[in-house]
Amino acid sequence: MKKFMRVSFFALAAALFTAGVALAGPMTAGESFKAFTVALEIFDGSLADRLGSIPDGAIDADHAIPMDPIANLEDGAYWPVTHVGEKNKKLDGEKKEWGLKEIKYDEKGGDFKITLTEEYGWKFTYEGTYDPAADALSWRFVQTRDDGGILADIYFDCRKTDFGYAAQLYDARLDAVHKLAINGANGSVGWDYDEGASREPLPANVGLDYPKTCRTWYAVSGKTLGFKPLDGEPREFEAAKK
Repeated sequence: MKKFMRVSFFALAAALFTAGVALAGPMTAGESFKAFTVALEIFDGSLADRLGSIPDGAIDADHAIPMDPIANLEDGAYWPVTHVGEKNKKLDGEKKEWGLKEIKYDEKGGDFKITLTEEYGWKFTYEGTYDPAADALSWRFVQTRDDGGILADIYFDCRKTDFGYAAQLYDARLDAVHKLAINGANGSVGWDYDEGASREPLPANVGLDYPKTCRTWYAVSGKTLGFKPLDGEPREFEAAKK
């Protein structure tokens, strides 16, 4: 799928993008998702820096949080959602680029549904709703084979908060959930699965410690990295001096 640019000026881009949208009026769902991915890029980069600065072996690979689902959010795996609110103008241009057989797009009020069909009959469906007053976005992504078999079933929720963003990503096929709270370069990401995983409504008053309701999590605060393994007590690491 299409990749977003990964460049060092994302922090400035986030400020300029948000300011520009504020002057233009309420966000569309697509603009809201773009703004979230910009914020996520900043936090994810900060987390990667902290993880890269701790001693080798400090966090066992078997206990590390799987971050690929989060990377998919910022790397454009769900790019059709960024076009919601554009009345299909740019989606039509993507049809030829991706070799798609058909694109169906429907938007009414805050609700939307996009279905992409590729030449062999596989379908990629994005269905969701956006509340511009709360800047709260929810969508479901389902990928199916030509015989109707489900290959992916992902639920995503995010909302703007007084500290930045809160979000959750639930994989129904794997029964696994990621929870996020982002405050610039600081924040936390939690992960849980099986009996610890569920998709619940994202609270309107969610706090910065929201991901710590998971059994395992990372937390970044300045130069400090917090980590809680699945079956252990929280630990802290200080970023190594350069």
